[in-house]
Amino acid sequence: MKQRIFFLGLFVSLLVACGGRQSVMTGEQVQVTETNVQKADALVARANTLWNERGDRAKALEAIATWNQAAESNPSRADIHRDLAYAYYFMNNVHVRWDEDDEAEKVNYQKGVDAAERALGLANPAFAKTIMAGEDTDAAWKKALAAATKEDVKALYWYATNLAKWGLKNGIASLLKYKDRVFGIMQRCKELDPSFWYNGPARYMGAYWLKIPFGKDPKKSFSNFTESIKGSPHYLDGKLLFAEIYAVRTDDEDLFKKTLQEILDTSDDVDEKLVPENKNAKRIAQQMLDDIEEFF
Repeated sequence: MKQRIFFLGLFVSLLVACGGRQSVMTGEQVQVTETNVQKADALVARANTLWNERGDRAKALEAIATWNQAAESNPSRADIHRDLAYAYYFMNNVHVRWDEDDEAEKVNYQKGVDAAERALGLANPAFAKTIMAGEDTDAAWKKALAAATKEDVKALYWYATNLAKWGLKNGIASLLKYKDRVFGIMQRCKELDPSFWYNGPARYMGAYWLKIPFGKDPKKSFSNFTESIKGSPHYLDGKLLFAEIYAVRTDDEDLFKKTLQEILDTSDDVDEKLVPENKNAKRIAQQMLDDIEEFF
């Protein structure tokens, strides 16, 4: 038995060692001419206008391209990279997922991680310095997170979210390598700004406590999902994840149906800032109900 455990541990260690990615984080501050500052400002304004119509895939892609142009003109703006970090996640969640193209999703999640790293480095050079000095290890991240600020949550949350999704797409080695880092980041986000992205840290914890291979805890999952949904009831992805993760993994078909029907009964514009996201959540909810036999 001891020998089997040893080889299992060795196998997991080898997987983790092979599942990494190259960080793009730097703390470098760049001097920008006034001309390029103004050019970037105009591009950001255009990107924001396009993003208001992100339910249209072409407009969303054009917004992303415009933000990237703005970042080239003014590389010192952390906010542009933060917007990109969410934009790449959004593209997958609302548009690319329906293509069933895992490789395209992986590329977008990778870009989302990169954008979040750049945002962190620009907004908090000391944070980036700690990460780089520690060679992007979990130990370095733990040290940097201890000194993170509420402002950092804007990038940390999307770094962790995109990294977790990328790990799932990239394979078990990547998932194992980064799961503890993502958990630590989300814990810190919850401490610093629990309401960020519609109570996103608690939503992640709700999923975490039923998705991890070991140490599942339905009570912790329920508590975190309840906190997230109560705090942001109009963000329908929260209820969607509650049905997909909690209801399914606790084998509660009635809760599954009830939660998804609540989503479908909600007006698209219950929150005008979330119309594309919520319309997509309703589309997924209907598909899940149609395919209920795949869940139970």
